[in-house]
Amino acid sequence: MKNRFLKLSCLSALGLLSACRTTIDNLTPARLPQNSSHIYTMTMAVHVPSREVIPQSLRPFIVIDGKRQPMKRSELGDRIFVCDYRFSPQRDRAHYYYELEYDVCSGREVVTKTERSQLYEFQISNRCLLSLDACRGISGTKVVVLGRGFRRDDRVVFDDRLAETRVFNDHMMEFIVPPVEADRNYRLTLQGSGGSLDLGDFFVDPAPIYASPETLRLSGFERQSLAFRVDHPVPSSGLYLNVTTDIPEDIVMPEVSIPGGQCSAETQISGMGYRAQGSLFVTAPGYQLLLIPVNVEGRAKEAAVAPEATVLESFPGETAPQASSIELSPHGDEDVIVIE
Repeated sequence: MKNRFLKLSCLSALGLLSACRTTIDNLTPARLPQNSSHIYTMTMAVHVPSREVIPQSLRPFIVIDGKRQPMKRSELGDRIFVCDYRFSPQRDRAHYYYELEYDVCSGREVVTKTERSQLYEFQISNRCLLSLDACRGISGTKVVVLGRGFRRDDRVVFDDRLAETRVFNDHMMEFIVPPVEADRNYRLTLQGSGGSLDLGDFFVDPAPIYASPETLRLSGFERQSLAFRVDHPVPSSGLYLNVTTDIPEDIVMPEVSIPGGQCSAETQISGMGYRAQGSLFVTAPGYQLLLIPVNVEGRAKEAAVAPEATVLESFPGETAPQASSIELSPHGDEDVIVIE
């Protein structure tokens, strides 16, 4: 208990000491967009809690390129100071720090003190974001980005997922919302040889998938066309549709993918000759679940047991044929009948 009390006392004392110290805060962003005048405003704020400090004696400076430049009071407040510094057009960064001189009354004497900030880095960027066409949407949506300093190799990234990006010029580009998990926010960044640029947040809503027909009715081994469609063209890599069913032994359908740049795909589905009722479940990243009811008309499964082989009656001089079995090849273009 005693050690705990001592520890709390020390922390309180440190807090009081820091509150009584004169501090310098840097208000200049680490990165500023390039401007045609090449003049940039450096800003700092000071905190002088001591009553012995003469307020009118505050003399702030910025030290940059080895030069000590005086700063002036800002209109934002009495303890905020600014300096407009001109950079050469070829420069894109600089290191600097602040100094603050002030006078303190010490008895009958006036003592001058100096505080120095840490070293900071300042970067000038010719890349900046002006606006996004939208801040939310569904997979496949095209979003226009306006700004400055775009390059041909720039790409928009959703967290860590690359989006298809097309750069028109150094002021305009567009990207396609990729098929990512829906109902959540993604952090957008622009990445390329010009460096990284934050584009803000983008919320992805679930997109619909449509089917035609909406309900399937199959008769026996009948094959039927089934088409899928989305609202926007899918990325160039295509969109795989994960199709599952609760009656896997009663229907046959190949895998389905919508080709890149397209909005639809068509496939064939067939029954296996038995009576069944169930559903298809269609999912894809960024899309809503699609449920398609399926009804197959055919033989009851109980009657599907093969009967005992019977010898067929033959004509005189002919050999009676053997009992035959029929197999369906569900994956070929046509049903193949194998007679054994």
